[in-house]
Amino acid sequence: MPWWRPSAPRAGSGPRVEVVSRQGCHLCQEMIDVVRRAVGPEVPVHLVDLDVGPVPGGARERWTTLVPVLLVDGREVAHWRVDERTVRAAVGPAGRSLPARVLVRRRRRP
Repeated sequence: MPWWRPSAPRAGSGPRVEVVSRQGCHLCQEMIDVVRRAVGPEVPVHLVDLDVGPVPGGARERWTTLVPVLLVDGREVAHWRVDERTVRAAVGPAGRSLPARVLVRRRRRP
């Protein structure tokens, strides 16, 4: 199973929060800051940099134009921008059981 596919939350463990980013991406740093503020120090935020070192198969092609991408337990929650309320909803017990399409907010074109 590819690493970005949803996985069942592990019993008794917190969510796995990942931010997929690239070097020199100002939106990436903004998202990392928002996510860290929202989850607090008790939930680690894992960074996946597409420009440094090996990345899991297919990740570079899948996410290269969508960075930054927020993943919670392998599910896409947001890309480009996210607010703290969305992050808290995604990492909470209720958000972890919702389908990913409910969590992802896409901007509509004017």
